[in-house]
Amino acid sequence: MKLEQRREVVANIARSLENAGYRTADPAGYSTKALDHSGIGILGVKEGRQFFHIGTLWMNNESRGATRDERWVLEVFGDDYRPHLEDITAPFRTQYDVTIDTTIKDQQPRPEKRLRY
Repeated sequence: MKLEQRREVVANIARSLENAGYRTADPAGYSTKALDHSGIGILGVKEGRQFFHIGTLWMNNESRGATRDERWVLEVFGDDYRPHLEDITAPFRTQYDVTIDTTIKDQQPRPEKRLRY
């Protein structure tokens, strides 16, 4: 898959997540509109003005075992979010013809990260 196609896939996935009520972030959990073709951070559960980083969908990250066109990895922060995140990412399996493996990275969600200028 060419870079332009990967960017389109990431944009479509981000749109799907946002339509489901989540905000997107970079893979590390920094709230941003700039999309990274290696993975998408998923922010949810707003408390006050802060969101929580509840997962990252890796689409291309060798160290995590994610390969662009075959196997993606859904990392979940907070075991309670696993079922719902698996449900909202399930359509991507057939849409992009990939397997998505889920791992629990932490038992609690992480606070979203914000860039300080």
